[in-house]
Amino acid sequence: MAFLGKTSVNLNYSTSPEMVQSAVRQCGIRHVLTSRLFTQKIKLDVGPEVEVVYLEDFRKIITKWQRLRAFLSVLLVPSFFQERVLLAWANTPGTTWPPSSFPAAAPANPRA
Repeated sequence: MAFLGKTSVNLNYSTSPEMVQSAVRQCGIRHVLTSRLFTQKIKLDVGPEVEVVYLEDFRKIITKWQRLRAFLSVLLVPSFFQERVLLAWANTPGTTWPPSSFPAAAPANPRA
């Protein structure tokens, strides 16, 4: 996330839903990255304005070649070059999160 110029925020889900929603509003959070397994164990209520993105959905769309390429680039490509490329991509007009290749079959917000 840091490569994309985003700040990650850890939310304390052991507090009340009101406290979590307050933290979400104060931080201006628009997307929450989480796991379906986690949300099955703990009730996740981040509010209606926040898009919940499940990490398992990304696993389905990333091929073995893409995983290998990413792993090798982390090992072999200097970090300053990675930062330049990713920041250039993130600052390109029309770039969206999640990417357009993200599966549309899964609703982003379970209350929608």
